Amino acid sequence: MVEIREVTTQRQKKAFVRYPFKLYKRNDNWVPDMIGDELDNLDPEKNPAFRFCTMRLFLAYRDDKIVGRIAGLINRAYNEKWGVKRMRFCRTDFIDDDEVVDALFDTVENWAREEGLEEIHGPIGFSDFDKEGMLIEGFDLPTTIVTLYNAPYYKGQLERRGYVKEADWVEYQIKVPKEMPEKVVKFCDRSLERYGLKVLNFDSMKDVMPYVQDVFDVTNEAYADLYGTVPFTPEMVDSYVDQFLKFINPKYVKLIVDKEGEVIAYGLGVPSMTRAFQRGKGRLFPLGLLFMLWAVKRPKVLDLYLVAIRKKYQGKGINAVLLTEFNKQALEDGIAYAEANPELETNAQVQAMWKYFETKQVRRRRCFVKEL
Repeated sequence: MVEIREVTTQRQKKAFVRYPFKLYKRNDNWVPDMIGDELDNLDPEKNPAFRFCTMRLFLAYRDDKIVGRIAGLINRAYNEKWGVKRMRFCRTDFIDDDEVVDALFDTVENWAREEGLEEIHGPIGFSDFDKEGMLIEGFDLPTTIVTLYNAPYYKGQLERRGYVKEADWVEYQIKVPKEMPEKVVKFCDRSLERYGLKVLNFDSMKDVMPYVQDVFDVTNEAYADLYGTVPFTPEMVDSYVDQFLKFINPKYVKLIVDKEGEVIAYGLGVPSMTRAFQRGKGRLFPLGLLFMLWAVKRPKVLDLYLVAIRKKYQGKGINAVLLTEFNKQALEDGIAYAEANPELETNAQVQAMWKYFETKQVRRRRCFVKEL
């Protein structure tokens, strides 16, 4: 028999966060969250997204042992922006057992009905900076620190429950070329000159910090029409900066500004933290921080997190400029390849960035939806 218990205490919350560590302890492709950061993400006093979100956490038990977890999330800002009545599910992990899965999803679906909601979709979290999209292809490679890993049986269990595809993201591995084609370099130079733009490079995060709010303003504009997005508030910006600052190598922050110094585009790459997170086992201390610092200073793989361009400058070659700048730095650091963060399979503009590179698709992930 399966029993569902709502998380109401700090001890239960820690058990909720740590459950995947047990489920995937023998899986070399799963990457743990930082336990402290995830506990903060689930704390209404520390995560500003709770100003427009309501979340409930549930654990499934059998014989007094945890066998699954799920979070239900009502994002009021998303529902208002898109004119829908939806619940989100996220932080969802379970053994391959119909009874466990049914107990977990019955719980959040019933809560959604009680709230007068009409649909439930996921996995998708507070914002685009939260992990989203269930892995459905690419189980044989380690994931990145900002994406989900899950076992192959998850997809079949959701489909059995009546969930269907709503959106897919794809991920590419990009080989770093030894040099950019001359025609691409000339094209980039012409684009910068034509629009009076300049690339800013950085040696320290102190120099990056004055531009942080501008970067999120560009993000809000560039991503406004993409699936599942809600605007980042100033409080959310501060929260994400505090959480991710320790992972960033300023050499892989690339900004493009216009004649007035306004940021019109940016690219953010981060030396892969996958192995560092695995070795640190979700903790900064005693050795986790050292593993991360080593990864930042001696990168072997580059994770391309974000590229965003103001709408006025989209389709004008700015993508190529940013990628050329990343390539220069990657060559200098001896990086062999980069991994792109999930991009919507329908986002042709983003996928067109890779036409000058040797690439292969390595993962696919999906957001499912169900009518209630």
